[in-house]
Amino acid sequence: MNEAARAGHPLRYTEDGATPMVLAEELEADPHTVCARYRTLSPVVARSTGGFVVLGAAEIDALLKDDRVRSAKAETNRAKGITDGPLWEFYRLSMQVDGPEHRKRRAPFTQTFALRLIEQTRPMIRALAHRLIDNWIQGGPVNFVDDFAKQLPALTIAHILGIPEEDVPHFTTLSNEAARVTGFNWGPEELPLMQEACRQMVSLVERMLMDRRSRPREDFLSRYLAEIDVKADGLSAEEAVAQIVLLIAAGIETTRFADVALVSLLMQHRGQWDAICRNPELAPRAVREALRFEPSVGTIVRVSAEPLAIGGRVMPARQLIHLSLLSASRDERIYQRPGEFDIMREDLPRTNIGFGGGMHRCLGDSLALAELEESLIALTQRVPQLRLAGAAPQIRGHSGVRRIEGMQVVW
Repeated sequence: MNEAARAGHPLRYTEDGATPMVLAEELEADPHTVCARYRTLSPVVARSTGGFVVLGAAEIDALLKDDRVRSAKAETNRAKGITDGPLWEFYRLSMQVDGPEHRKRRAPFTQTFALRLIEQTRPMIRALAHRLIDNWIQGGPVNFVDDFAKQLPALTIAHILGIPEEDVPHFTTLSNEAARVTGFNWGPEELPLMQEACRQMVSLVERMLMDRRSRPREDFLSRYLAEIDVKADGLSAEEAVAQIVLLIAAGIETTRFADVALVSLLMQHRGQWDAICRNPELAPRAVREALRFEPSVGTIVRVSAEPLAIGGRVMPARQLIHLSLLSASRDERIYQRPGEFDIMREDLPRTNIGFGGGMHRCLGDSLALAELEESLIALTQRVPQLRLAGAAPQIRGHSGVRRIEGMQVVW
């Protein structure tokens, strides 16, 4: 009897009996267990709601770099009922497309969002982390999500873009609402709220760029506009706005999740937290392991441009392919003891698949790593006695940006 049957979950197959089929609700309810179970059967399974789910790390890594696999934003948006409005226009204009348009829209960031900028930003991130800790009340409890994890990436992006701090709470609320569209855990009645959040973000960024056009400064947005202007095929005003909106939305929500997951995991593995308190140089290892163990983005959706042979299965053209980063991060073929959280493991990934790969690899990966590392160093040095107040937060979701419940800590 195989693992799925032993666990009390009868196996399901496609009509031709060739491919195991996983239910979308199974994935949502217990993604790690379900992915581990089906990985023993095949690196690729059919999805009950259509398309395929790729579970194997090697297969996902290859597909992320395969030109025959394209962005599926248009298809997934239609499936969610998004066929017009601010969200549709935003995705149409953003770099989340393929081909020349993608390269043109991404190019300005290769200079303005360089590693040198990130390294120069580290002292600012460190200062922000200490400032947030200064606001905590001795003894707590502290709402770690609201009073630290949500604020740090928002304040960091605000400083980089020159957004006044008094506007940060509003930007954060809009970003949180708009980013919910990446998942599938919302109903059609909620779509107008997400559309409105996107519309307001676009409007705010439009005003910011107009201000830099009329009054250039020595800052990121002014350099971004200057980079656009020197290109013969420069971006339109609408395209310029869409890339900054994407930077804000992606930069806040994924890092917020990652920071809560990181600290929660270390609180549950006290010896590893104490090791970082004694040796801050372990912080980058802890960040990389937390990103592997609980990635912020569960699944990236792509579409096949032509028939593809993956894991012994042939996928037809125009099929939605769900690349499960969550599954790849715990693939037994890549990691020893993949279900254990261990910052000292010898097989830590050098480049985390949770940031994607190929032409669409996350632009903000270096910034996210800097924020997570600097925040962890600040926490372990300032409040080494930090501990959970109550149960560890529940992590949910297998697609898009995942969800994590509030976390209370005391010190």
